[in-house]
Amino acid sequence: MSVLPSLLHLLLLATATLAHAAPALLVLTPAQQRQAGVQTAPPTASQGGATSAQAGGASLLLQGSVVAPPQAMELVSAPMAGVVQSVLVNNADAVRAGQAMLRLHSPALMSVQREFLQLRLQAEQADERLARDQRLADDGIIAAARLHETRNAAQQARLGALERRQALRLAGLSDGQIQHLVTTASVQPALSVPAAAAGRVAEVLVQPGQQVEAGAPLMRIARPVALGLALQATPAQAAQLRPGAAVQVQGCGLAGTVRGVAPAMQGSNQAVIVQVALARAADCVQANQVVSASVALPGADTGVQWLPVAALWQLSGQDHVFIAASGGFRPQPVTVLSRTGQQASVRGLAGDVHVVVAGVAALKGAWLGLGEIVPVAAPAASAVGAAPAARVATGGVR
Repeated sequence: MSVLPSLLHLLLLATATLAHAAPALLVLTPAQQRQAGVQTAPPTASQGGATSAQAGGASLLLQGSVVAPPQAMELVSAPMAGVVQSVLVNNADAVRAGQAMLRLHSPALMSVQREFLQLRLQAEQADERLARDQRLADDGIIAAARLHETRNAAQQARLGALERRQALRLAGLSDGQIQHLVTTASVQPALSVPAAAAGRVAEVLVQPGQQVEAGAPLMRIARPVALGLALQATPAQAAQLRPGAAVQVQGCGLAGTVRGVAPAMQGSNQAVIVQVALARAADCVQANQVVSASVALPGADTGVQWLPVAALWQLSGQDHVFIAASGGFRPQPVTVLSRTGQQASVRGLAGDVHVVVAGVAALKGAWLGLGEIVPVAAPAASAVGAAPAARVATGGVR
């Protein structure tokens, strides 16, 4: 068997060891590109976004979850101690402000009503005594000190009745119901607990027959307010972000802005939390939903671009990609900033290039002289050991 193929193979290996010092142009015919499955695509400014040549700036694609701000949740609590008689709403029901949510049987409410009626009666009597003493003082029959005492007693009685009236209002009784109580003097233990705000029932915390104390939580109402995002970023990614940066939720026409970056990392995964305020409420996001969002980086000349992870390959620890050049392909070193799923953000590419995203292994083998496409060296260089300026691949795919 002839040793010529082996010598040629060793020559190509020697040439490949120098290729990374001065990248060669690898020339393939259209038929060879089809056989090797070579496909190219331009890098993008964000995953799934416009190409770098089209976009006005770069962005990072971050994963995270939808969070509800504190003002998005309204807690309905028991105004007085009692027993739950009936629950009038279910989970996910839409409610309006002031709508009755449940009914309580509250002996404590009867005590407050009774005290109110008593103090109101005492206040009326104190006002009558004050009017009488005022006439006597005007006629000089009683001293001014006695009139002063009567006036103080009447004021205290009115304050006591007013305080009990306010307690009835806090319990959910309207002015009309309080007036009905004054007219009929009939105390009732039934108490309706209203919704303090419009929204949707998020959780019912009690059931009929349950004993509750004053202030005990009864249910939660989700208010229709804009939600937020808690995105996870590496420290290097977080350092690139600025408050006010534009955010776009992937798969949903919903925009927002960066509120800030948490001052500490999470202990579980060492991620930095980026807080995002969404512009409005939307049906396409719900609390605790896992989402992806692109966050705009400051400036338009950051040089950060996104491409498929499959386009990357390494040589001597340095990440490379193949880019389409005039008449062929050449390797280009890049700096990988992050990897998210099947996408990677890199720096080191021009904005108008096309990157090889399929058939990378075949091109790498041909460039190194080890792959499936058999390369043949261009005309000999002027100096021994100099890397060729181009390689022409002949033959087909092995």
